[in-house]
Amino acid sequence: MRMIYAFLALAQIRLAFAEHARAEMLGRHADEALVRARARRMTAAGLACRAGLPDRLNLH
Repeated sequence: MRMIYAFLALAQIRLAFAEHARAEMLGRHADEALVRARARRMTAAGLACRAGLPDRLNLH
């Protein structure tokens, strides 16, 4: 019975490590996406200003 519990414990530990690594990766991707979106908003606001369009983007 102890062998079964040991096997299950090791499997759960491996799954936990994999899930933790995946969560960290997703966090990095989300941070990168936010940076890209902010840069895109700044570009859009600059182009709108050059075109003489009203400022509709709240950049704050």
